[in-house]
Amino acid sequence: MERRQIVFEANGEKLAGWLYGPVGADAAAYPLIVMSHGFPALMAMGLDDYAATFAAAGFAVMVYDHRNYGASSGWPRHETDPWQLVEDMRAAISHGRNLAFVDQERIGL
Repeated sequence: MERRQIVFEANGEKLAGWLYGPVGADAAAYPLIVMSHGFPALMAMGLDDYAATFAAAGFAVMVYDHRNYGASSGWPRHETDPWQLVEDMRAAISHGRNLAFVDQERIGL
């Protein structure tokens, strides 16, 4: 599995993340784990180690920063709206479901 940077959209905002997925033309369908931190934290605050461990165990993993935080867009910076966090997670799941190597029936948060 290889980590690469991704950007996907959630209601007009650009959410930045990392995707741990297969390299090359791997036709297998992997279960996907979608990860994000709680309110004030960023994906760079320790999620890499967890994601890499899950990826080494055979999972595809998508990690992202919520809107208004980290590398994701959104204003005002560092403002948390719980309903927007739900929208962000739904957008992340939708993005992950459309990846060719993801088993759409096996997605966890």
